[in-house]
Amino acid sequence: MGLPQSVLAPAGPAARDIVTVTTILTVGAIVVLVVVMALLAYGARRDGASVSETRWVVSGGIVFPVTVLTALFFYSARMSGALHAAAPPEALRIDVAGWQWWWEVRYPGTPSAVSANEIHLPIGAAVELRLTSPDVIHAFWVPSLAGKLDMVPGRAHRLIVRADSAGVFRGQCAEYCGTQHAQMALVLVAEPAEAFAAWLAAQAAPASASSAPEAARGF
Repeated sequence: MGLPQSVLAPAGPAARDIVTVTTILTVGAIVVLVVVMALLAYGARRDGASVSETRWVVSGGIVFPVTVLTALFFYSARMSGALHAAAPPEALRIDVAGWQWWWEVRYPGTPSAVSANEIHLPIGAAVELRLTSPDVIHAFWVPSLAGKLDMVPGRAHRLIVRADSAGVFRGQCAEYCGTQHAQMALVLVAEPAEAFAAWLAAQAAPASASSAPEAARGF
């Protein structure tokens, strides 16, 4: 699957929130680094001149880092809560099982619609992916749409995704799960609601018999 895969190319609200949080935390870390280096340079240039240790310890060692880190903590906690919000009642539910080393995808409202390594969803709609693993720990990750979520055997995990525009997005298992882990990729296809409904109906329809002579002979 030679599709692009980048956390810096968000195509949905959850992925954009993750990029925003990452940017804010990075800027905060840079600010702390710059201030610490500036204080270090200032202290080195004093050449033994009198410096108020108490003032610098309190302001530079306590007040400044506590203020910055507290603000970043509450900001990241608020954003984390938003990323883990429950799915709305009308959300489409899709069951995704991670096997060694492929993805089984089922649409509960259409039991006969089953696909491998390919998820379809309508654009603009909230979709709840119900993630399970029958064998070992896997991790579901489509970076353009949402964050990584581990899939622990014996547990059901839920991930809300929404694509704002049509496209094909690459995903993969992000937790080492065996010898073929690197090949455990998938694609998520976001398409208009009408196209999604037509695709789902086609998947649910009985398979047509092949008219090829090879099929009639069985080889």
